[in-house]
Formats: sequence, C-alpha cells, structure tokens
Amino acid sequence: MDPVLGYLLIQEWKKDEKMKRKQELLKLAKDSFVAKDVSRKIGGVLIYNQVVEELLKEVILCSASCIKVQIHPNVFTPDINFEKSTFGYLIKLFKQYAIYKNGRDDLLTHLKILNEERNVIVHELFELNFEELEVKLDHYSQVVVDVITKLMSYYQEICEELNVISERFDFEVVNESY
Repeated sequence: MDPVLGYLLIQEWKKDEKMKRKQELLKLAKDSFVAKDVSRKIGGVLIYNQVVEELLKEVILCSASCIKVQIHPNVFTPDINFEKSTFGYLIKLFKQYAIYKNGRDDLLTHLKILNEERNVIVHELFELNFEELEVKLDHYSQVVVDVITKLMSYYQEICEELNVISERFDFEVVNESY
C-alpha cells in the first residue's frame, strides 16, 4: 500500500509510545522547582529541555506528514535529520515544515525566546551567584512551561487536521485501486 495512505489508515499520529515517560519527566521537572535547591532546579531545566526537544521533534515529523497527506498523490520528501541536531536546528526545521495553523508564529517566537534564555543560563552558570541563578531558573521554568503548553496545543491542531483528512478517505475504494 502507498505509505501515505497507510499512514492515514493506521492513524500513526495517534500513537504516542513515549506519553507516559514524558508525563513522568514533566512531573519530575515541575517538582524540582518546588524545592529551594538550585541544583535540583538545574536538573529540572535539563529535563524540561529534553521534553521540549522531544515534543518539537514530534511536531516537526507530524507537520511534515500532514504536508505529505495534503499534497498526496504528489510526492514530498522532507529533509529531516535529528542526529546531532541542536535546538537552533530544530527551530529551523519547525519554521520550515510547520504548517500554518493558529499559533504557529507565536510558537516560533516563543521557541526562539526559549533558546536565547537557555543559552544565557548555560553561559552564566559560573558568573551568577546562586540567588541570581535561582531567579533566572525560576523565570526559565515559566517560559519552558509556556512553550510546552503551546507545543502540545499545536500538535493537537495538527492531529485534528489529520483526523479530518483521514475521515475523507474511503479506504475500501483506495485498497481496490492498489
């Protein structure tokens, strides 16, 4: 069967094998900011960063799949390679492949802000005293939670778009033609 039609038939976008793990990690990161311990907050930032990267990769892949589905039977092969990717590169891929849905540009702006703030924190670890660092980490946690919320909302919109497209296909007719 055509891979794009197979994707629609099995509704690949609804499968999230990492959902439970992401929820556990988000809880761990959130709990680390309740504590008044800078080292735990630094750990929370690392967890938040990984969750954001994972969600961003999922949004990029789902967006590229949505483009494939929308232009089918024309062929589209996205140039996506996550190996050794930086956060800046992921933002570039998002900008390139994210379909224009509500909140796309706002999310892109917030991703860039998150990247800037992340770089500031990493480069100021040795320069700030722990009280100043704690304030920056607390602010960063708010920014990252906002980005996670926006990423999840955007991902949901793309999934809804794929659901609508999937409902329009008559897979029995499609199977007969292949």
